[in-house]
This record gives sequence, C-alpha cells and structure tokens, in this order.
Amino acid sequence: RVDPPLYYAFLWAWIPLAGTSEFALRLPSLVCGVAALWLLWRCGRAWFSPAAGAAATWLLAANPLAILYSQEARFYEALLLCGLLACQSFDRLVIEGGARRAQLAYAVAGAALFYLHFMGVLVVAAHALFLARAPLGREAKRRALGALLGVGVLVGPYLLGVLYLYLL
Repeated sequence: RVDPPLYYAFLWAWIPLAGTSEFALRLPSLVCGVAALWLLWRCGRAWFSPAAGAAATWLLAANPLAILYSQEARFYEALLLCGLLACQSFDRLVIEGGARRAQLAYAVAGAALFYLHFMGVLVVAAHALFLARAPLGREAKRRALGALLGVGVLVGPYLLGVLYLYLL
C-alpha cells in the first residue's frame, strides 16, 4: 500500500519543532480547520452572497465531522483547506481572469490535494470536466489548462514512482 506522502513529510518536519505532545500533533489540523472556515466564508461570499458565505461557514463550524477532524492528528482538514484553495484559485482563473499568481496557486493546491490523499484528484478532475464542458472564452480556457498542466507537472514524478512500485 502506498499512502500519499505530504502529511507525513510535514509531520517529519513539524515534530522536531513542536514536539510530540498531543496538542502539538493536533495543532496543524486545528489551524487548517480554522483557515478552511475563513476561506469558505470568502468563497461563499464571492460566489453567492455574504449571507450564503456566512451560512456555509456556520454550517461547517457546527458540523460534527469537521469538529472531529479538526481535533485529529490526520490530514483531513488540510485536504479540505487545499480543496477550497484549489476551487478559489480556479474561480479566479476562469471567472475573474486571474493571472500567473492564480495559476501557480491552483497548481500548488491541486498537487497538494493529490499528495494528501488520492481522492483529492477528484477535485482537479471536476475542474478539468468543467473546463471541457463550459462555454468559456479562449483566454480563460488557456489559463485554466495551464494551471491543470502545472498540477500534472508537480504530481508526475510521484505518479511515476507509484506506478513503478505497483508494477514490481
């Protein structure tokens, strides 16, 4: 079995700095959970309305699973945060006409999704499907395709390694 390495690599660097106490190991999930609340509020406000952003934030804040995962020393809240970052960056690329900064943010967030959990690729796949089916302008499609290719470049070496391990 091959698990994506990003969270474990983060812990490898985090433990010498923060220690191995329960609080130190669970703190990154809490920080990611709080950051996800802030980002969900921003996304909901931008995509729908300030009231929708506030409602979505309150629903996530009251969700028992979100509360549980914010207390776990696991990658779930980081996955949620990276998914929201990828969605926000994709929105900036396609709808708002974002530039290189949004492309880079999407490529990093999309690759982080995959490096955190294999199911994270579903967010990137949904964006690729949207790109293929949506009636977008040529420039918007070019920017989004560049960001998707950036994800592929960042994830490619890991995929080759996993493929090599499974073919042995």
